[in-house]
Amino acid sequence: MPGMHGTYTSNQAIQKSDLLINIGARFDDRVTGKLDGFAPHAKIVHIDIDPAEIGKNIATDIPIVGDVKTPGVLQRVSGLFGRRGFNIESITVGQSEEPGLSRMVIVTIGDDKTLEQIEKQLYKIIDVIKVVDFSLKPMVARELALIKVKAEPSERPEILGVVETFRASVVDVGPGSLIVQVVGDTDKIDAMIELLKPYGIRELSRTGITALDAELSVLKGKTIAVIGYGSQGHAQAQNLRDSGLNVVIGLREAPKSPGHMVRRTYVEGFGVPGLIAIEQDATGKAKDIGLAYAKGIGCTRAGVIETSFREETETDLFGEQAVLCGGVSALVKAGFETLTEAGYAPEMAYFECLHELKLIVDLMYEGGLASMRDSISNTAEYGDYVTGPRVVTEDTKKAMKEVLTDIQQGKFARDFILENQSGRAFLTATRRNEAEHPIEVVGGQLREMMHWIKK
Repeated sequence: MPGMHGTYTSNQAIQKSDLLINIGARFDDRVTGKLDGFAPHAKIVHIDIDPAEIGKNIATDIPIVGDVKTPGVLQRVSGLFGRRGFNIESITVGQSEEPGLSRMVIVTIGDDKTLEQIEKQLYKIIDVIKVVDFSLKPMVARELALIKVKAEPSERPEILGVVETFRASVVDVGPGSLIVQVVGDTDKIDAMIELLKPYGIRELSRTGITALDAELSVLKGKTIAVIGYGSQGHAQAQNLRDSGLNVVIGLREAPKSPGHMVRRTYVEGFGVPGLIAIEQDATGKAKDIGLAYAKGIGCTRAGVIETSFREETETDLFGEQAVLCGGVSALVKAGFETLTEAGYAPEMAYFECLHELKLIVDLMYEGGLASMRDSISNTAEYGDYVTGPRVVTEDTKKAMKEVLTDIQQGKFARDFILENQSGRAFLTATRRNEAEHPIEVVGGQLREMMHWIKK
């Protein structure tokens, strides 16, 4: 090292030099001393990637702006991790937006102290210009994978279904294999690999994660109004708020019916019940506006109940999963399978377990359980009382409570978000399998003959 902290030999060399070159290092009196005395005859050359640094402290005769890429930077970085016992999950290197400047993305796992130490050590490598910890800021991260999967002609439609689900692409076709390219986050790629494993993965190559920081500044100073239904509106509003943005929640009017029924009943001169929830009321008129909106879409014709975002969201999710969709679908299929496995005709099983369900639900819809029981035969009513508790047991109710807990604690929301982030593989595969259930096959054939239900 030269200068006031340097050795005698280096200072003597500078004293006699005709050319003094500084490459990407701090160039000031602490390094070189006063050059009019230390190197009175030398031409000063300063090479740096940042032009603002050139001539900043020492007058420069020959300024050069550029990135001096010495070989072995990747080796020194990876060696640093190896020597200190830091594990590298993945590492990617490529050209950046600055000519001659590369971006290196390293994925590693450690506690705050370990990550701080890694950052300090990286800054000691002279070729490292800047270190960014993406775990502390918003980012966009992706990786690419090439998967060579065994694919006999009979299996290819199924494999292509998986490829389509993950928005991947086939980049090469061989006699007995396909090479699939998929881009996405790690969870998405992991999920796709798991689905392709049963077919036989012959080769797999993953690039590792590359990332850029996402810029929130375009939203700073702005107010974001979230007008949403269900868990999506609530979750996105909370995430935006926790990201430091100014978020307001709009009033909410939730009709208790699918959209097409809202329209149909309105046209018929009726309406469906609605719920109104107000999270924030800056003007003091939110309820009046909400009720006016409810009247505009016809809900006040049937009645509007005041609730909260949380109550409506949690009860809605529970009702869908445990009773209206998940519970009823599972019960109908179980009944159909019980009858057909006992040798009864699928057509009879369909009518008894699915078709006639509408008749009973309509009676319940119009007058409640008591009215429904008053309308059915004594035999059916007696069977209701003695058999219902055998099918829906205390264990069933316990499972329902577990479902509700998952909803209240956010587990269902996290699982569903992860499902969408990973390409909706489970949802798509299950949807396809359910469409092939025997009750759907025979039901489709029977409904083709029921012209009156198609209007």
